[in-house]
Amino acid sequence: MRIRVFVGLLTAVSAALAEEKPRGSQPSMEIVHFWNNECATCHGQKGEGIEEAKAPALAGLPDYYILDQIAEFRRGLRKGADDTGSGFVAEMHREAVELDDALFKQLAVHIAALPVQRPKRTVSGDPEAGRQPYQELCGGCHGSAAQGDPVKRTPPLHAFQDWYLVEQIRRFRSGLRRPDPAHAESLQMHAMALRFPSLDEARDLALHINAFLPGQPDAEP
Repeated sequence: MRIRVFVGLLTAVSAALAEEKPRGSQPSMEIVHFWNNECATCHGQKGEGIEEAKAPALAGLPDYYILDQIAEFRRGLRKGADDTGSGFVAEMHREAVELDDALFKQLAVHIAALPVQRPKRTVSGDPEAGRQPYQELCGGCHGSAAQGDPVKRTPPLHAFQDWYLVEQIRRFRSGLRRPDPAHAESLQMHAMALRFPSLDEARDLALHINAFLPGQPDAEP
């Protein structure tokens, strides 16, 4: 009798746990197919980013940031001249314009659930020299450990590749990446980028940001 009662309780608890499991935790086949065929080609199967394609790491980026960037590509704020020769900016603009909101919302959730990948070191510089610029120019919006701020809708920075961080500073400085007038933080990014006297300081900053991620960074190239 006690065995039956125990089995009955165990069955009831298992059923309750199954009901409490968040729905939609697994991406739909449509999202998996879209990721594999449209996104992974440039951004990598794990969302680690591919430098040759000039495509940033996406894994673990919050869904609000992904949706904000899609909106900026749609509105042409990130459609500025692509002087990298990769065609990445034009392709992202096309994808953002053609695809519907419902799919992008699901895709953003899928990207946020991907495990963050430690970026490989590709630039030379001094991470320690980037400490003060980060504290003075970046920490107020992106957090003391580059973790991002959902209230300000700023992304975590530490999982972006060093070359990508340097490239975005360059693009903000030159006007190739235009700030979003609707977001004060985007306008501030443009102003902050102008305060870097050269890309050498931007490289130091990028290496300091990547050092926030746990694990041993690669040796200097």
